Amino acid sequence: MYDLFLLFTKEMVLIPVLLIMYLGGFKSESTRLLFILLFTMAFNSYLKSSFAIPLPESVNPNAYAFPSGHMQVAFVFWGWIMVEFRGFFLKLFCMGILFGVAGSLIQKGYHNWFDTLGAIGVGFVTLWAYFWLMCRKFKDPKYLPIIGVAIILLSFFLIIFNHKSFVTHYLILGALTGFTIGIYFSQKSKLWKLNLAYRHIALNCLLGFLGIGSIIFFFDQNYLEISKALRFFIQYFLIAIWVSFVVERITVRKL
Repeated sequence: MYDLFLLFTKEMVLIPVLLIMYLGGFKSESTRLLFILLFTMAFNSYLKSSFAIPLPESVNPNAYAFPSGHMQVAFVFWGWIMVEFRGFFLKLFCMGILFGVAGSLIQKGYHNWFDTLGAIGVGFVTLWAYFWLMCRKFKDPKYLPIIGVAIILLSFFLIIFNHKSFVTHYLILGALTGFTIGIYFSQKSKLWKLNLAYRHIALNCLLGFLGIGSIIFFFDQNYLEISKALRFFIQYFLIAIWVSFVVERITVRKL
């Protein structure tokens, strides 16, 4: 049961949720969610390296514990969905995930209450500031490419001043750059405001998953003799471009 809750903090769940939201017609909502998710990953990495509190030796003595990355990602991701969408049962579902993730991290010995509550506190402040910007100052979707550039710069500086370098930093920058470019061209080409039938949405999602799988498979074969960091950047840049612009560009021509 604990491992089931922790799945809701991992890319195997988060990426499909974002893809279905974006290609299912919730472009603005999913874009705002992606931006805050990727920024949170960079922010958490920076905080961990700054506090430098090691995880228990039984878990991974070479990694840092505070604040919990899984908890911070879960709080921002599912917390933003609670903020962005209405529906009692959806909010109840998200609350259940958050309680389940917190409990699972503690019960399995990955983190203590200090790490978990710290992540919740940081996530809450991040969500509050982001909500104020998104819903008070820059609610119009036309600002999303500008917000994307701002998030890229903020994440870049957090990574630059991080005491340690991780390949996930290049994933973050690649995905942010690709998605910002993709939504810019999507808005310019009028794909942004398309209202598609359910069968077309299903086709988009299928094509989206196939494209992501193909890109990941290609880069996993190491056909390109490049560093792992650069490979991560290019891989997630292409995935972001594929989902945010190319998929609908292909399917719209077939309608």
